[in-house]
Amino acid sequence: MITLILLHSSRPIPLHRWTFEDKPILRIGRSKDNDVTIGSAVVSKHHLELWNKTSGWELVNFGANGTYVNNQMVNKRRIVDGMVVRLGHTGPRLLIRLKPVNDIQLNKQLDIPDLEDLAANDITESDPGHTTRIEFDDDDDD
Repeated sequence: MITLILLHSSRPIPLHRWTFEDKPILRIGRSKDNDVTIGSAVVSKHHLELWNKTSGWELVNFGANGTYVNNQMVNKRRIVDGMVVRLGHTGPRLLIRLKPVNDIQLNKQLDIPDLEDLAANDITESDPGHTTRIEFDDDDDD
């Protein structure tokens, strides 16, 4: 099982969650034929793949604007539970969880003090096997 959690661009607030079971390759990008579709100018049509190998999950960058972990561009990297990946240098961030996680654990990991503060920012979750398109306003004004 792998869970991808889309984070707010400048705050540690979860916006959307996708959970996949038993999928050998997950594709992330702007194109509608990806498993996770994210509409952002800095995200390539086929930006990133996550490979479920016998040794564990691995990410492979195909994005023209790069994929970043800890502000370092990566082309290929082993995934560890809790890793945050940024699509493009200033693009959307994805938190990757390899273990089941509930909202309370997620809020603690992201250092969110109170669930009531998130009332206006409820996390949406996609049905397994269904693609949800997330559109971004690429302005960093807020």
